[in-house]
Amino acid sequence: MSDATLSTTSTPLLDDRVRGFPPGHPPLPLEAIGSQNWKPYDGLMGLPLMSLDEAAFAGNIEAMMGFVKDHGVEIAPHAKTPMAPALAEALLSAGAWGTTVADIRQLSVFLNAGRRRLILANEIGGVAAARRLSALLAGFPDAEVHIFVDSRELVEALRQAWSERDDLPALGFLIEFGAGRAGARTVQAGLDILDLVLASETPKLRLTGIAAYEGAAATSDARETAERIRGLLQMTSEFLVLLRRRLADARPLILTAGGSVFLTWWLPGSPMRWRPIRAAA
Repeated sequence: MSDATLSTTSTPLLDDRVRGFPPGHPPLPLEAIGSQNWKPYDGLMGLPLMSLDEAAFAGNIEAMMGFVKDHGVEIAPHAKTPMAPALAEALLSAGAWGTTVADIRQLSVFLNAGRRRLILANEIGGVAAARRLSALLAGFPDAEVHIFVDSRELVEALRQAWSERDDLPALGFLIEFGAGRAGARTVQAGLDILDLVLASETPKLRLTGIAAYEGAAATSDARETAERIRGLLQMTSEFLVLLRRRLADARPLILTAGGSVFLTWWLPGSPMRWRPIRAAA
């Protein structure tokens, strides 16, 4: 990593220690990079690197936001690939509900960039990880964070960490169902987690919904993959029905699914209707 990336000046010098900068090119101030008109395909820039076609990005935003609005759903785009707060802000400005991240480090990046409504779409570990999360969130009392949980052990770890200090924002639990990487594998497993979540609720820890992750369900057989995803969504739908019966209040619930390989959304009107759609590359 170049020491230029640690500079606190408004015009740091960049050189070929920074990914993408042409090897052997004299250092340049950050403000001069745009005028060089370098292109990823001109053979000058160091590889690998990520580039963005702004016109295509704008078109993709328009198409995606039009799609979700037409279907009456919200979207919290995952930021883990570009890790660029400016791109997340463009999506939020276009109507995205929030931003999704994969771990505590990524959560820190977006909190420090001013984002406040975030989904941490992963299991974070045990008590030590829960304390790291609480240490981070202590600095953001206005944050709205929802986190995946797929075990009683993780619920207990978060409950312990949140009981140790009184300077934390509320944290929402999303009970996760899965078919490969993580998540409860049966409705009964989800109900066991639900029992503990509801018994542990406080003003700072509260059930806020359900999550499902389909990405790790993919196999080399497209038909088998589709069946595994349908099974996951059916299980999640069955749990939603039972959850609604359990809740005495009429609290709103987040129901989040899809994102990696398949675009999956819940069709309003029936908790038993889901549709997996292959995401565009």
